[in-house]
Amino acid sequence: MNRIKEQEIFFNYIKDIYLSNPELQINENTIYKELMLFYVNNGKKERINENGLLLNVQQKLAKKFGTKFDRSGYFWFFENRGDLKDKEFYDALYSSVKIYVSVDTVNLCEVATKIFEYMMRENIVTQSKVAKVMRNDVLVLRVATKEDAIKLINYINSLNYKSKIKTNPFILTKDKVGITKDGCLSYNTTLCKVISNYLNECKVNNTLNEANINDLYTYINKTINMLKGPYKSKMLKLYEINSEQEYNDYIMVMNIISKNLNGTITLEQLFSLSRDNNVEEPSTIQKEDRDKIKYILSCLSKYYSTNDIHKIIIKYIETGNLAYFTRRDNIRQLAASFSPTKLNNIINEMSANALLDAIIITEERYPNMSQSEFAIKLFILNGDISGFTNYNNSRSYLGIVSPPEKLLNILRKKLPYEEQKELEQITNLSTEEKKIIEMMISNSPELIKIPYEYLAKAKNFEIILNNLAHKIKNNICQENQIKQKVGRK
Repeated sequence: MNRIKEQEIFFNYIKDIYLSNPELQINENTIYKELMLFYVNNGKKERINENGLLLNVQQKLAKKFGTKFDRSGYFWFFENRGDLKDKEFYDALYSSVKIYVSVDTVNLCEVATKIFEYMMRENIVTQSKVAKVMRNDVLVLRVATKEDAIKLINYINSLNYKSKIKTNPFILTKDKVGITKDGCLSYNTTLCKVISNYLNECKVNNTLNEANINDLYTYINKTINMLKGPYKSKMLKLYEINSEQEYNDYIMVMNIISKNLNGTITLEQLFSLSRDNNVEEPSTIQKEDRDKIKYILSCLSKYYSTNDIHKIIIKYIETGNLAYFTRRDNIRQLAASFSPTKLNNIINEMSANALLDAIIITEERYPNMSQSEFAIKLFILNGDISGFTNYNNSRSYLGIVSPPEKLLNILRKKLPYEEQKELEQITNLSTEEKKIIEMMISNSPELIKIPYEYLAKAKNFEIILNNLAHKIKNNICQENQIKQKVGRK
């Protein structure tokens, strides 16, 4: 079983806990505890017995290598500082590689002893620890340099032992070890915090039953972008980030989590990431995949209306039946290279980028006419994209890549909670109420025919819509000033 499937098993297990116990508060501590005890054996979820104390193991290691426990007595530490003074040692640890060793109770003392002796022989600068109870991260090694990490990984994987217990599935693995980086943070704590925040948002929106691992991936990427963009201050409070150091480490760790979720991270990429080198934007889209989908859409447009193209895509995503695609122009064969889930994820991201691009280009073309805000209001009211400019075919592309209802859902997910509620107020209006508001924002002469009481009610919603469109436009355009224009990616 691959790691992505194991991630899904854990996520669904956590989700089911909260669905079965709706009175239970969703928090990162519960998720963290379950993550530390989780592993998959022969395709089935297993839970480590948390009652097995390892005090005898800690004492044996302390007798051989020296006594150094944390204040709570929970972790025993092994350090090899080489010739480094305190500041040099802790500076080296800050940029260290974190290695989790897969090992069960019966082998823990022997394996840990061999590893510590090896690090001493090789003069590997490290701070390592052993927990006093069994968990999937019972033995954790922080190693100062990439070169020493590679040596140590190869050594551990050469040891002749087996373990049913594996590191948690959200970490890059190489045989017996899991590898990550987390600076001044805890990778696992950060992971559990973002899962907790995602599930809490789903609970507030009454969509907890629909929560899934793919949407978690989207949420994490959205969080990364919000941490970098105009919502940065709000996100700093949500994640309790109190310093620039923590902020940079959060971006780095979130990027690593994102890449672990879609299975794209490599050991070399991991080693290259640091608090000063983490600006890469997360994306589900490879250029080859994007080009294939653009070709499919272009070919389909020769034979079908835009509405029918959307139906074909949606039907395939819902059913996985390739027969919805014509064989002409090799369309079906190309579509077969995308699973329904993968196609849905890529279409979602292409659609989001196309919508952002349409807003940005419209604002750039008509900066003094509030045209972009007018276009956003039309789109929110009726899914109408006619208000956006078609410069560089931006509106045409937006129209073909995704149906309006899907675009609206993508926009909703990009908004903070307060603005999601404002959006729902507008989208839940009746057709008649929306028509009156459209007449108001268009300054239609037909307004004189509308009774006053209807106009008064619609005016309140028009104010909400105006404010919402203004905030959306400003936030997107401000973010565009921070980074290069998203473009149709």
